[in-house]
Amino acid sequence: MKMQLYSILNDRARRWWYHRHLRKAGRREEARRRERTQIRDDVRRLRAALECGGFLINAWGGWTLHYGERKRLQSQRPGLDDAIPQACLLLGIPVIDLTTIPEDRIKEVFKLPSPDLLYDPEPEGGYRSYQHAPFEYVAQRYVALGATLYTAERRDDSHG
Repeated sequence: MKMQLYSILNDRARRWWYHRHLRKAGRREEARRRERTQIRDDVRRLRAALECGGFLINAWGGWTLHYGERKRLQSQRPGLDDAIPQACLLLGIPVIDLTTIPEDRIKEVFKLPSPDLLYDPEPEGGYRSYQHAPFEYVAQRYVALGATLYTAERRDDSHG
């Protein structure tokens, strides 16, 4: 698994436009040094997500990795085929894919609270829109709408 994770993160680092630019300019050692730094930063974020109960949400505008209190890594490229979502799936970090929610139910997503690592205590009557709630609470509601949840125990379509 270590080599597979390294391979995923190394590929991500090598594809970064500036690192490719450095290689084309003949500055291979500098590119490799920067790539190693990026890999270490990614490992640090993934380790933090594992330690604090972090999670990744893939939605129509991109994905977001929640890896600590007020700490997020975001991409504007949606899809679970990107390196960080693949690393999360490999490590068992919970991933919820909202893009599998049917179009006619998407509006319901906006009525749900936001999943977060810092959240308000559950108010009487439950959480509402614009509040922060635990991931487990919100994930159940996403799945009920048709989202796909990937966890350490089960990496398949959990709603069907």
